[in-house]
Amino acid sequence: MEFMSDMLSGADAGKPSLFELVAQHKMTELLEPALRHITSVYAHRYPRYLIRILNWHEEVYAAIMLVVERHYLRNYGGSFTEHFYGIKRVRVRQIGGSNALTRGDVWGSLVFLVGLPLVKSRLDQYYDRISGGDAARLLGNVFSQQRSPDADADAEAQAQAERQPEPAASSLAAGSLAAARRKMTALRAAVKRAFQQYYPHANCIYHLATALYYVAYMFDRTGYSSPWLHLLGLQIRRLSAADYRAMDARGPAKSGLAAPPNGSVLRLMRNA
Repeated sequence: MEFMSDMLSGADAGKPSLFELVAQHKMTELLEPALRHITSVYAHRYPRYLIRILNWHEEVYAAIMLVVERHYLRNYGGSFTEHFYGIKRVRVRQIGGSNALTRGDVWGSLVFLVGLPLVKSRLDQYYDRISGGDAARLLGNVFSQQRSPDADADAEAQAQAERQPEPAASSLAAGSLAAARRKMTALRAAVKRAFQQYYPHANCIYHLATALYYVAYMFDRTGYSSPWLHLLGLQIRRLSAADYRAMDARGPAKSGLAAPPNGSVLRLMRNA
């Protein structure tokens, strides 16, 4: 992968090519489904121990990746998949003559590496549940008349609240509680309608921004390969020979999650 990028962009040998970044990103996306499949297979054999993990798979996976990514960011300056491809994150604005990641950079990177994918996955699942799923996205208003279970439950709760008799003067507290319940039900329905209407636009902006940064990065219009790195003030660079020598001199990290002592996993595979 590195020799292809060297031929395509000879101006800056330390700048990874778009092919490397896309491959690294795709590897990140494939880790969670692969682990889910493995867990589901073994959950059939050991349901007593693994069925709860499978039900909360995304949260468990996020907790595991939080530990793994924090380790790699602190010790190698990049995420797990970035280190696999021999690249790292560096600060655009140096501190004390060094562009190494600070504590704030590490936690900011974790927000976008672990937190953002988890939140987006949950939002996607919620939108699928209230809108009808992939068929509704593909065929538009054809399924607009179909009501989701959540919508039916909210409608039933609102109808029950409206069927309650008007309270007497002596039960003013009960009447206030019923009115508050009706307002809360109406507010939930309004928020759900707004989410169903505007979330596709937000999702489109999310993917469009990522694609625009890829295109701008490919044509050297920006040094940032994603909007999230731009917000953090970080850029992606290749691990240099000095980085590998520093890793060799330092030896394996103290954590049990350490990578091979001679640098990136990709380098170890090439030298094998």
